[in-house]
Amino acid sequence: MTQVHRTQFPISVVLSRAASPWAVIALLCLLSATADAAEKGTLDDTTDNNTEVESEQPECPTFIGSDERDDAHALTLHGIACFEAQEYAWALTHYISAFEIEPDPFLFGGIGRSLHELGLYEPAMGQYRRFLEEDDTPTGADRIRQRVEELEQLAELEATTVSLRSAPSGATAYVVLDNGQWYELGTTPLEIELREGEYEFGFDAEHYRPQTIDTSVAGDEDHRVDGHLVSEDVALGIEQPARRHSGRWMIAGGLVGTASATALLVLSQRNDSAARGLEDEEFDTLSDFDERQRHHLDRADSFRTWGIISAATGVTLLMGGALLYRSASSVKDSPTVNGEKNAVSSVESRSLQVEPTLGRNHLGVRLHF
Repeated sequence: MTQVHRTQFPISVVLSRAASPWAVIALLCLLSATADAAEKGTLDDTTDNNTEVESEQPECPTFIGSDERDDAHALTLHGIACFEAQEYAWALTHYISAFEIEPDPFLFGGIGRSLHELGLYEPAMGQYRRFLEEDDTPTGADRIRQRVEELEQLAELEATTVSLRSAPSGATAYVVLDNGQWYELGTTPLEIELREGEYEFGFDAEHYRPQTIDTSVAGDEDHRVDGHLVSEDVALGIEQPARRHSGRWMIAGGLVGTASATALLVLSQRNDSAARGLEDEEFDTLSDFDERQRHHLDRADSFRTWGIISAATGVTLLMGGALLYRSASSVKDSPTVNGEKNAVSSVESRSLQVEPTLGRNHLGVRLHF
């Protein structure tokens, strides 16, 4: 067996001295000795049956300090490290963060390669094409064209078409990555080609609550994922009765607590009076007198303690219930007119008012009392 040994340098140390992204590209191309080495910004671990490569597992940072969050070069290096560690979701996250700070076309290759490894074939193809539109250098363009050809062949063999729909239509569709980040796919309705596997899709639209859906994508059939978004107005309408109901129960509990506290304090006062009303002549011995008096005083202290606790609990429940009920009653249903929130306060709408409402999926009038 033939053994090939490579002399490796710490990538983070070498790249930190690169003067520009193009120096990074040149260094990566030098390190990629095989035909399947990654494009700029990535490094594939390639071996065959007659080759042994010894390398240390790179560390993928999942937390970026404040000193590097605005440093596109540092974020790019972190993306490379995560790609080498096969943490493709984090590599994609770091590459995108770097691109948002400094939109360098070089990053399209890293973003596309990360999407490629995640099985998001169509989004990966889009990033590769953006790279080719921006970068016409022979080395970079030839390598990306090779990736495009490989991806096209792979998509023909194992890609599955997933149709993303939403109600209402026009929502933004996302795929939720393993690290919890949302990667935007486009506006519904849309179709994308993916590798088979488990996916979590997200849908979001203005004035609607976001929604996520888990789905299993098989390679032998097409899939459709339908998102049904709940408007913020409807969600608020569901929340208001729940608040009122909880507020009523808290008020009822507070009334029971204060009634119990009143009874216990009355019993405490009666036992105090009974202890003070005892006379020596009523008992045969002084010890009997002391025992009876102590009994009444102990009962008075016990009733008083529990009465104070019940009173505090009852008052707390009354105040909390009143505030909860008041908050539900004072929140306006937030009608929308042409998609814009109506800022009129419900406190100012105590009298009967008729207000026309027009939203994305409703038309009518709203009565205010």
